[in-house]
Amino acid sequence: MTQKLMPAPKSEKSRARFLIEGGTRLQGEIAVSGSKNSSLPILAAALLASSGQCVLHNVPRISDTELMCQMLESLGASVHRENDAVVIDASNLSTHVAPDGLVRAMRASFYVAAPLLARLHKAEVPLPGGCVLGPRPVNYHIDAFTAMGAEIQIEHGAMIATAPRWEGAKIYLEPKNSSVGTTVNIMMSACLAKGTTTIENAAREPEVL
Repeated sequence: MTQKLMPAPKSEKSRARFLIEGGTRLQGEIAVSGSKNSSLPILAAALLASSGQCVLHNVPRISDTELMCQMLESLGASVHRENDAVVIDASNLSTHVAPDGLVRAMRASFYVAAPLLARLHKAEVPLPGGCVLGPRPVNYHIDAFTAMGAEIQIEHGAMIATAPRWEGAKIYLEPKNSSVGTTVNIMMSACLAKGTTTIENAAREPEVL
């Protein structure tokens, strides 16, 4: 197989493209790195466990996963690596407040909102993007948390939530709003909710399925 990097047409100078010429048998082995998009919500979901360790294998060593590990540690979880695995013990969480800097550094940090609410019945998590006028990018998460019993206020660019009750709910996502992030946060919320949670129009990406 020949792989050539071809110059782009003049009208597309900023774009590079690969031209693949097949016909040659491929053989050999390659180690496939773990998925970042799967690793981040699973790391956050470890906060749901009130006892014992969660061991996640094949977690890629990239800045986003390292930031999520820092986020878990900031909440009181014990986190360390053993070769390709990340070992998390969230038995003794010390706070429900997520650090502003980490959330703003990585949008996926908002994944910690659901396990904090589900387990501690309170969460204070900065909004990705801060005090932005107009529709917020996490409105659909907030609507879902509210449907499950949370009482939420937005103050100084942060979601401040308490959950005096935490119950399953039937949640309908508009097709345009059935994002992976919203679906994953609802799934984590449902793990410790009383009763059944049904998500209509849930995202169907691999990291959800």
